[in-house]
Amino acid sequence: MAQAEETVERLLLMPLDEFINVSIATKMDTNLTTAPSSVTVFTANEISSMGIKSVQELLNFVPGFQSIREARFNQGSMVSARGTSTPQASYNILFMLDGHRLSEVNSGGALVANRYLTTANVKQVEVIRGPGSALYGTGAFSGVVNIITKDKPEEDKNYKFFLAGGNLDSREFHGQVSKQEEDWGLSIFGRHYDDNGQTYDPSYALTDEIAKDQEIYVKLRWQDLRVNLRYSEEELRGFLDTGVENIQQQSVNLEYDVVNYDDWKLTLRGSFQHIHEASFNVNNERFATIDNDEFNIGFDSRYNFNSHHLLLAGMEWRYASVDQNDTIVEKSKRDVLGIYIQDQYKFNEDLELTLGLRYDNYSDGDQTINPRFALVYTTDFDATFKLMYGQAFRAPSIRQASELGLLGNPDLKAEEIKTLEFAWLQSFQNKYHTSITYFHSWSENKIDAILVENRLLGGVNRQFSNFEGTLKSSGFEFEMKANITDNFSLRSAYTYLIETEENPRRVAKNMFSLIAMYQYKDLHLNLNGYYHSEMEQESFDGITTLDDYWLLNTNVRYEVTNWLTLVGQGHNLLNENYFSSTKISTMSNGLPNRGRTYSIGVEVAF
Repeated sequence: MAQAEETVERLLLMPLDEFINVSIATKMDTNLTTAPSSVTVFTANEISSMGIKSVQELLNFVPGFQSIREARFNQGSMVSARGTSTPQASYNILFMLDGHRLSEVNSGGALVANRYLTTANVKQVEVIRGPGSALYGTGAFSGVVNIITKDKPEEDKNYKFFLAGGNLDSREFHGQVSKQEEDWGLSIFGRHYDDNGQTYDPSYALTDEIAKDQEIYVKLRWQDLRVNLRYSEEELRGFLDTGVENIQQQSVNLEYDVVNYDDWKLTLRGSFQHIHEASFNVNNERFATIDNDEFNIGFDSRYNFNSHHLLLAGMEWRYASVDQNDTIVEKSKRDVLGIYIQDQYKFNEDLELTLGLRYDNYSDGDQTINPRFALVYTTDFDATFKLMYGQAFRAPSIRQASELGLLGNPDLKAEEIKTLEFAWLQSFQNKYHTSITYFHSWSENKIDAILVENRLLGGVNRQFSNFEGTLKSSGFEFEMKANITDNFSLRSAYTYLIETEENPRRVAKNMFSLIAMYQYKDLHLNLNGYYHSEMEQESFDGITTLDDYWLLNTNVRYEVTNWLTLVGQGHNLLNENYFSSTKISTMSNGLPNRGRTYSIGVEVAF
């Protein structure tokens, strides 16, 4: 997916009907301003103003989405959308970095290998709410999150460095250097973070948690060629007496515009990703490793017949292999062929139709076809109405379908979902912008790790299985953006789920978020927070209801000079004692979260 061409400033000022409908839904840049999906966008300025450090945390401010702490595979997050949850891998949401897949084939998702997706070098985060398999294939089940990184730190600056420290002995450094010319460009981003973790009540059977995260990301542009190189390493210690887990990733992503005209664009893409996971016991002895390799080649094309007619088409081939050494699981392989086409046609200035279709063929599974449909009508009174329908699927991950794995089940079927949506977007005096969306989804063959009689070890344990019957989810999503004055703005979201998963219901039925931004001369103040209503927790003793909670955060920025800024951040200001629903069945009262954290930092940009 190519990056949207709008500048940050234009995104902040544009009406909401454009603001929440940019290029993500059309896979490539387009002059058509409306998109055939429900889309939410956060820009770099908003994210920086909020002080949100990770994409996982940011998703709590997206309608329909919620991110909670999970620890089935040591520390991390579980992200769910529209009333259905997954294990920690969050495999029903496709995560992408600059248009390339982060979700990997072993776990099926992105959040086992990426416990912390930084926002430090983010230009914007684009989120599709709802099915996206008609363009993106497997995993784009309940949503798609595309993280677009910066080519340079700021519009008028080439160097930016940030240094901060806080409680829990946290230390953070990140910096970006960039040189951009007409025919070439180079950007290098680096980040390091570590803390000594929090001590918990011994009754939770937890140890002190310790985390370390570092990343280097290089973007190189030479005329029509773009190359992105990424290295990241995460180290997680303790928390569940699990010893140490070390995760290293290396990736290379290439894009080349074979044709790049105003009316026709053809881009070749290729990528390689290697993930190495090593687990050590409390005596620092290695007991398991997993190596995950994935190759991807393909192309995307866009052809404008005229200002009213846009045709998209593309193809990709992916090959993946997983080698789980020191375990009883043998090496597994999979290759996937996907072909998609989408036609977007504007009958006139008011009415637009989108039709799309994708075919996928799995070497170790079935073939699948997923369509999409959208009808968009724009009125003269600043209102836009959308009627949308989409289908999506998620193939079982290699870990889930492994015949020898303790939790694996070779008889799993692919998950399938059908979603019907209706959205109304309204602007008032170009200052107040709202959208409300109703969705209804029907899903089949949901895969989850449920408590069953273990076929290898005997006794009751978790095993991946398909749920029988149709699971329904439905609800309303509301979004609002208001520029109250030149110095004060509000942004909020509310979600009410009518139908959700049940027994247990690991998602909140009511979610609310609010972001307040105020600027006085060189002082920038931000207060943000979100509310999650009650959730449920499954254990060997049955199902427990977890209390609702509020989280309140703040971020203060003071521009001392045009190159020096002081930054203060606080998370969970009220020191809320709250719990997340977890797959760890022995924790019948849920998984405890961190209390109040804060940091003070300095930012230098020139």
